[in-house]
Formats: sequence, C-alpha cells, structure tokens
Amino acid sequence: RSLLELLVRVVTCVEPEQLSMLYFLHYIHSAGSVEALAEVDPERQGAQSIRVKGGMQTLCERGAERVGLDNIMLSTPVRRITQSRTV
Repeated sequence: RSLLELLVRVVTCVEPEQLSMLYFLHYIHSAGSVEALAEVDPERQGAQSIRVKGGMQTLCERGAERVGLDNIMLSTPVRRITQSRTV
C-alpha cells in the first residue's frame, strides 16, 4: 500500500486521497504500464524523463509574454472569453 501511495504522489503530484483509484488505473493503462509512468531515463522516453528547459514556470512566462501582461488579471473571475485571429 505504501508503495502505491508513493507512486501516486510521484506520478500525479497529488495525495492519494485526492484522486480515485479508477482514475489512476486508467492513467496507468493509458501509459501502457507502471514502469512507463515512473521511467526517468530519457533514452526510454518515460513520463518522468521529459523536462522543460528553464522549468515549467517558463511555459507560463512565455505564454504571458505572448498574451501580453496587460491582458492578464490575477484573482479575478473570468466572465467572458473572446477570440480573434489577431492573437
């Protein structure tokens, strides 16, 4: 049980109580195996071997730059989303 709880924490970054066993089993099935989820060797292309240069925060920072910092409002509910071809 403790090994399964550790696997859930490492692979999903949440506490085991925060997701259903059915979801986690589906997640394992989608990956093909538990080993594929836990693999860290880049040559074998495991789920844990993928890294973003500069860290995941870089994705948010680049997205914010593209959208424009003036268009981002924190702690504000979304009331409408409009899409245009100019962005």
